[in-house]
Amino acid sequence: IWAAISGGQATNRVASASLSNPNLLPAEAWTLSTTGTETTTARQLTTFNNKLYAATTNGLFVFEGTTWTPVAAFAGRGIAALASSTTKLVVAGADRNVDTLSTQNITGRIGVTLSADPTSVVVSSSGSVIVGAKDIGILTFTNNTWVSHFPNGPAINQFLSIAVDLDGNIWAASGSDGNGKGFFRLDAQSKLWKNFNRGNSKLPSNDFYRASVGCNGDVWLGCWGSGGGIVLMPRGATTVDTAKIYGRNVGISNIVGAPNYFVIGQAVCDNRSNTWMAVMIPDDKHSLAIRKADGTWTTLPAYISGVPHPYLTDRQVSRPLAVDASNNIWTTAVTTAPLGVASLSNRGSLTDSVAEILLTTADGLPSNAVTTIVVDKDNDIWIGTERGIAIVLDPDNPKKAGGIASYKPLTGTNINAIAIDPLNQKWVATNEGVILLSRDGTQTLAQYNVTNTSGKLINNEIRDIAIDSKSGTVYFATNEGLASLTTTAAQPKESFSELIISPNPYRIPSSVPLLIDGLIENSSIKILSIDGHLIRDLQSPGGRIGFWDGKDDNGKDVASGIYLVIAYSDADKSKVGKGKVAVLRK
Repeated sequence: IWAAISGGQATNRVASASLSNPNLLPAEAWTLSTTGTETTTARQLTTFNNKLYAATTNGLFVFEGTTWTPVAAFAGRGIAALASSTTKLVVAGADRNVDTLSTQNITGRIGVTLSADPTSVVVSSSGSVIVGAKDIGILTFTNNTWVSHFPNGPAINQFLSIAVDLDGNIWAASGSDGNGKGFFRLDAQSKLWKNFNRGNSKLPSNDFYRASVGCNGDVWLGCWGSGGGIVLMPRGATTVDTAKIYGRNVGISNIVGAPNYFVIGQAVCDNRSNTWMAVMIPDDKHSLAIRKADGTWTTLPAYISGVPHPYLTDRQVSRPLAVDASNNIWTTAVTTAPLGVASLSNRGSLTDSVAEILLTTADGLPSNAVTTIVVDKDNDIWIGTERGIAIVLDPDNPKKAGGIASYKPLTGTNINAIAIDPLNQKWVATNEGVILLSRDGTQTLAQYNVTNTSGKLINNEIRDIAIDSKSGTVYFATNEGLASLTTTAAQPKESFSELIISPNPYRIPSSVPLLIDGLIENSSIKILSIDGHLIRDLQSPGGRIGFWDGKDDNGKDVASGIYLVIAYSDADKSKVGKGKVAVLRK
């Protein structure tokens, strides 16, 4: 048995041991040898023509009894990968060339230089060479050319920001500072990904780092970089129209000291169908850009009535903006250091109307470094910071005594994002996983991390969270991919139709409750026997789905039989939904 080693005391060596030895644990059971110099790393080993070959960072080596000998034709070349068949050894070089070595030691080159770095190579049973290459998928050699085969999926595992549009499509931004691959969308119907980048969409940059849903279901993708701006994808659009790329053409400023460099962040829709956007480090100090409901644009300066408007920087990916029930814009306030949270107190106005409000640690924030701001269904303002969560209980008068509550259990925790589901529960993204809080934040309902999900949550550092309210699916963005969790926190229906009840029949006792799907907001549920006697009176959690555990009002399992499920609106008891369930008692 042979092993290429990098690390530990046997750095850059090849180790070998006899399989006839019953105990390979002791170090003395192994023999170490060096390919080339002490700094040459062996990347891969394979056998060909009854000889052992090593791909290294400094050429191809063959083992000849006791020593490794360089193969002259590959001297000095970094070798990325090897593969062999009965007739040839295939060598994929770090120089992006793919070569062969025959049993007579004759070399040959396959096609032209690859357009990306090879990472692996195999030879099929028919003798065809297949190369794995960074960023461009799997390559086969067909009709004297390398053909790329790329499986449907996002262009990169790095999900920096995500959003779910009104049709259930997932939009994702990939990265900044030269690390981005554009933005991508997962179609809710076809379940196929589409990637948008400079190569296929005439985008100004591949560095997109923020995805947001604006007015009318439009999606906005914020760019970070030279020649950039913000891209509008109207609801239902499948291609990028260059007329929908906005930057200097609508008066948005570049960053300080870089005439052609734009950083535009989160977009939010106010109650008058104006779309507000955060402009980072603007050279003209106009840190908020607004696309009005009529399609025209304006920007807000950093100073109105002598009070500094938020001067947004590139501290956090979230670039928080939020709109409360009074139509006030909330955002971060920063100059050379974080200053906290600012409410424009504008009540929908696009000009100065009310004195701005600045909240800092002196007012009860756990930190002035704010990472996210969201408004829940009770119009409370949830503020995530680098050291925990604060809740503004009265957005119109947050400076009053007791106006800001601190969520003590997460004190000191770096909060990356907060999302609100249809039941007004809070999903909190941290660097240690996801925490689900009750609607008032008093209870921790669940925690998810890599360990307790058996790796289904790909990474504990959650960068962003987005929720499909119609299905109740929660999506988690990480640097290693996208994860999802199907929940029962789905948006209630506007009117009743036939209730969907599952499982049906329902076997009790059961550790899984009966699901009653098709409810309107804040429904009450009655379970009746077939002859009309009341068995159980229930209150739904508030969303589209309610539950029954198969017990009566006394906490006892009901008898086997057919039961009627009647749901009605607490606000209007004339609105009724009906269903039936067969209960089988074990």
